[in-house]
Amino acid sequence: MMWDMLQWDLVCERATLQPLFQTLFTVGGIIGSILGGHIGDRWGRRRAVVGACAVNLVVVLAMALTPLYPLLITLRFVAGCSVMAMLVPAWSLTLESTPAGCRSRVGMLLGLPFSASTVLLAVVGCFIREWRILLLVCSSPILILLPVAFMTDESPRWLVQQARMEEATRVMHKALQQNKVQLTAPLNTLMEQLIQESKATSSGASHGSSLLLSAVRQVWSYLRAPAMRTIIIVTPILWFLQSCLYLGVLINANNFTSTDPFLYLALSGLMEAVAIVVITPLTGYLGRRVMVWAGLALGGALLMLELLVPEDSGYFWVDWLLVMLGFLLVAGAFQVNYVYAPELFPTETRARGFAFVNVMGSVGFSCAPLITYVLAEYAWWAVSVTFGCAGILGSLLVPFLPETNKRPLPETLQDVENRQCKFLFSRRKRSQRQRQETADCHTNMTPLLEAATSGLNTPESPHCQKDQQQVQSTDNVGIEHTPGNGNANNSVL
Repeated sequence: MMWDMLQWDLVCERATLQPLFQTLFTVGGIIGSILGGHIGDRWGRRRAVVGACAVNLVVVLAMALTPLYPLLITLRFVAGCSVMAMLVPAWSLTLESTPAGCRSRVGMLLGLPFSASTVLLAVVGCFIREWRILLLVCSSPILILLPVAFMTDESPRWLVQQARMEEATRVMHKALQQNKVQLTAPLNTLMEQLIQESKATSSGASHGSSLLLSAVRQVWSYLRAPAMRTIIIVTPILWFLQSCLYLGVLINANNFTSTDPFLYLALSGLMEAVAIVVITPLTGYLGRRVMVWAGLALGGALLMLELLVPEDSGYFWVDWLLVMLGFLLVAGAFQVNYVYAPELFPTETRARGFAFVNVMGSVGFSCAPLITYVLAEYAWWAVSVTFGCAGILGSLLVPFLPETNKRPLPETLQDVENRQCKFLFSRRKRSQRQRQETADCHTNMTPLLEAATSGLNTPESPHCQKDQQQVQSTDNVGIEHTPGNGNANNSVL
């Protein structure tokens, strides 16, 4: 897009229209997140992905052919809708089909293709300078994703949640056959019971309340639950801050370097790949909260430290080091959050909950171009300060969320509340155990301390008896004796 600014006359007073190309894409992502979450929860994750892929394919072809800038940015808005409408249900489908012990690795490794594509974009951009051809080349993977989405089975968790037990059983049997695992008799019996419950539930589903009233009641019930209310309030703010920080650093190439923007983009993708490879195993040991907190806090601090580097060209490598390390940490936290956020919501509303936080993330994406293009024109230091503060503020919100590492996904709202109760109980129990250990330590040490301090002063102690004998002997002979000193001075009274 940067090579056609003169073609679209995006200079002088029209230069402010440049950020619209990226901003409208992220604004479209807000609408797409809402649509993708709603369609994914109502009609299934697989159908939402297939529909969004088809729309995106048509929009990309239209963008490559349009001669008008207003039509181009309009199509860019629709492209943002289709991308997020595809991403949200696809992510839910992946995590819901993954065992709890593997979710961390699978969710994190899903970010590797994006990192590789960022590096590939920088390489391809060096050779293909025509933006229309570059757009078609970079959008070609949609031709692979569309047939793959057709062949993918629906999420068994979503099928069970929708009381479609027969379809869920069929999907599970297919998975068991592909993995060469025999279904046990108790599980067969359980599935038969669930199928009967599904038929009973489906027969009376038409007598329920209206969709709007049901949605209002559901939202109100979530806000009344303390644990869910915390998740609904904290998670969107966290995603807004981290998304603004992540995309802002990624597209800040023109402000950071005017000579090597492709190198900046390639190194950013490489740093993200390194972050995924390094942080993925650590997440399984340290947990989601620690990694997100550390990534945002340290990443924001490094971006703030970049302001202290002298502008002398001899220190340019320090600038690159701080920014790339900061982006590595931020990208790692961002990838962990893509696994962490869906795990916070119950299955009955996971796609919509993840879509909700993605909406706020898209708002953060929308603000990033305004900061890098507009705010940088007024103050050179404002970009680093804004992004650094975003990382530090985001890290302060992470401790309010529960840990989900190696724990089963919550199915209902009550599961979310029970998880929070267990988390608080474990913390309280650990605190009580520490206090009890401290009290026991004091109890065990008290007799020893008393013996050490009072043992020298009691009449029964050997030292006291020896001193009394010495005093008595000196009284008898009229000699003054200084006890406690082997070389005492004696004087005749």
